Amino acid sequence: MEKNILFFFIIFTLTSCSNYNKIAKAIINKNYNNLSYTLIHKNKVFFDNDTTEIKYKVYLKKNNEDTLYGYNFILENNNSYIINFNNKTYFFYPKKKIYYVIKPFYSKYNDYILPNNKLEKITNSLEIKKNKKKGLIIIKKKNKNFKEFTNIYSKHILSIKDKQYSKIIKNVDYKFTNQYDVFAFTNFDYSSIINIENKLNLLRSNYFEKKLSKKKKRNIVEYNSEINFKGFDIKENKNIELKSLYGKIIILDYWYMSCYACIKTIPFINKLNETYSRNDIIVLGVNIIDKSKNSMLNKFAKDNSMNYPIIITDENPLKINSFPTIVLINKQGKIIFSYSGYNKEKEKELQRIIEGLLINDN
Repeated sequence: MEKNILFFFIIFTLTSCSNYNKIAKAIINKNYNNLSYTLIHKNKVFFDNDTTEIKYKVYLKKNNEDTLYGYNFILENNNSYIINFNNKTYFFYPKKKIYYVIKPFYSKYNDYILPNNKLEKITNSLEIKKNKKKGLIIIKKKNKNFKEFTNIYSKHILSIKDKQYSKIIKNVDYKFTNQYDVFAFTNFDYSSIINIENKLNLLRSNYFEKKLSKKKKRNIVEYNSEINFKGFDIKENKNIELKSLYGKIIILDYWYMSCYACIKTIPFINKLNETYSRNDIIVLGVNIIDKSKNSMLNKFAKDNSMNYPIIITDENPLKINSFPTIVLINKQGKIIFSYSGYNKEKEKELQRIIEGLLINDN
């Protein structure tokens, strides 16, 4: 009797799992020529407790000639219209009555296009669970850890009742923080047909086109120039002005918390401080991005063993726009060397220049 009960339980379980797989496959394999839905995108980045949220009404029309997205589409919210049509993307801003045109590029907008964000197929490597109370199938796809990044996964949450996607969640952990995106889909309409070309032409006739300015150049630090700024030392809890340190060799490391290259540079900056602090060389980590996150900055500095002062400031006299940027200042307050990015060769060059300065002083 007990064996029979166990047998029927196993058969029921296997049949049930098979049904879930069939439903999941049917949802994933759906093709769309025309589709509209409401999308809510929530996003949290590394080292930030705040979550941003944006809501779009999305209209899709299949376009096999579109080489990037495969669809003409409209993303519509209160502040903008984003229209992709025949391999061009248009950004319309109602408040200013202006628009820009760019060639499509792979961007976050691809995640907003549901057919491009779905699982390709059901495989044995996926974790599939059912939430009976909510009528959901939850499929988890795990990715391999990459260097310091762990717990990399996406969750595809399917509605059994609606036979459609409900949410897609993407997560990555890094040290004591994580980054995630949540894409929630509702209000599906499969019969909604919007003439995207007519909508585009109507908007263009009522908006002024602005040409995009040329790509901003990476910061160019002028040698033999002086720099000064005021900031706040979060470790010593005191104000600081750079020019008060003139007469000593100064190394500035411009960085911010969610900059991976900046994080990779920290051990080298620590080494500089350990090696040269006895030689009257001052190392400062300068942060112009995370000014409102003092408590997180302190925790970050501690967790990453940053052994040098961390200065937050609103001032950016060098117009730094790429990170990390390292700046070397001589005793006369003049900039004599600088570079941007995580670069082992430049690190060696910086050390050679510092050693040269110390020899000349002696």
